[in-house]
Amino acid sequence: MVTIFTQPVLHQPMRLGVLLVTILLLGVVVPTTSMLGSEPLQDLQPPLSNDIRQSEARSPTYAVSPANGLTTGGEEITITGSGFSDLAFTNITDDGVNHQWQVSTMDYSSEAGRYNSIVMDSSGYLHAVHINGGNYNIRYSIHDGTSWSSADINDCEGTYCWDVHMVIDGNDHLHAAYTTYTQWAERLVYMNYDGTNWTSEEVSSNALFGPVGIAVDSNNNPHISYAAEGSHQCGGGLRIASHDGTDWSTQGIDLGSNRGCDSAIVIDENDDIYIAYQDRDSSKLKIATDKSGQWDDYTVNTGSYPSEMYPGYMSSIAMDGQGQIHIAHHDSKDEDLKYSTGVPNGQWTTTVVDSSGNTGRDPSIVIDLADQPHIVYHTWSGQNLKYATIDPVTTNWAVTTMASGADVGEGNSIIIDESGVMHVPFNDATSKILKYATKSTGLSKTNEITVQFGQYGSVTGTVVNDSTIQVTTPSASSAGTVILTLWDKEDNQHQLSSTSVSYTHLTLPTNREV
Repeated sequence: MVTIFTQPVLHQPMRLGVLLVTILLLGVVVPTTSMLGSEPLQDLQPPLSNDIRQSEARSPTYAVSPANGLTTGGEEITITGSGFSDLAFTNITDDGVNHQWQVSTMDYSSEAGRYNSIVMDSSGYLHAVHINGGNYNIRYSIHDGTSWSSADINDCEGTYCWDVHMVIDGNDHLHAAYTTYTQWAERLVYMNYDGTNWTSEEVSSNALFGPVGIAVDSNNNPHISYAAEGSHQCGGGLRIASHDGTDWSTQGIDLGSNRGCDSAIVIDENDDIYIAYQDRDSSKLKIATDKSGQWDDYTVNTGSYPSEMYPGYMSSIAMDGQGQIHIAHHDSKDEDLKYSTGVPNGQWTTTVVDSSGNTGRDPSIVIDLADQPHIVYHTWSGQNLKYATIDPVTTNWAVTTMASGADVGEGNSIIIDESGVMHVPFNDATSKILKYATKSTGLSKTNEITVQFGQYGSVTGTVVNDSTIQVTTPSASSAGTVILTLWDKEDNQHQLSSTSVSYTHLTLPTNREV
């Protein structure tokens, strides 16, 4: 059954055949034909050690603006076309500033935010779902760039909901999942927000009450990892529920007693699925993937003493730009926060991030622009919210306290936006409100490309988007026309002009003011 909530919900604004042109040099001047002598043009270019590829996959037309300039250079020009994003290389810079956490309040309603999840849409608006422990409701909060607004969107049928998780798809639609229970069944519930209404439906009535994972594929279809209901605390096996755009289907992945709980899921650009989960029966943190075309599972971390040490509690998973997997999890014997990284069917490395008292609960992990992990988590020793990341100088884990002085952080989540800013909602059980913290990683990313101005050298341009490059012209010794060439991230050449070049000597006033 699908439930549609028709009451007004918070309004959310939603989200090269080769064309070769001769470009009049903007502030860059090229020698005349007589100055070039009889040497062919290609002899003036640097030797190529890699393949030279013409821009056959991109737009048949380009434009450059402005189309003229001074030989002194230093003028900004804009190149328009298409396909530039595929050519660009990424440059990550660190501002070197010691940024601090800034804390505010997201939702003042009583007992808001016990468990929560946050995403950002294509317009830069923030969306959070969270559980209100006072009236057993699911709440939705949105930040429109100015302030937070919150509203109830579902109820837990008079009982508890557990650990809601949410993702956002390519259409800025929201997908959330959580479990709840009644005296009759333990249920897996899915919710969707299409920009106008929230809908809710039961996916399974045979789900273990506990944490689940949710992710969307390239078709914007949701997939939910969960444990089947069972007689043991970790359930009756790992399962996945997948939606094909029409209906839900469920599938067993690693079936058996006392396994499948505390799962987290991520889907890569090829729509391969990876699920971290606990096998409590054998004291293991495991990962399952369908990358081979069938489901395979692998051991990530094993407890030292079976039935006594359980890694893999409260798992949180992320994948970096190289396809490396990162998992934050709690072990219940040493009461530590652990971090495991590797690839399925490959080498895994597990380290203890924080062992100070009873710590590492409810971890959430995210990867920054430089593929480094950031983890927020709750500690029972002092009831604090803590933050861990890798120190770039020492390469050791650096652990700090984000919030203290109250029972804070039992239920948290973290994302990093395109500007490198971290966003963390967290529960303040003492004040019974949902708080929100931000801090810059200090990292920024630019997409860049090398633009060659004939024999007068190359400069680095900024790929603003797929159709726009901005670049500043180099200086030149004399006037004329010039061939512009792009050098991509694989050091391949893409000319933006005809193979037949006519050089025309231009006379520009030497005393012209810039």
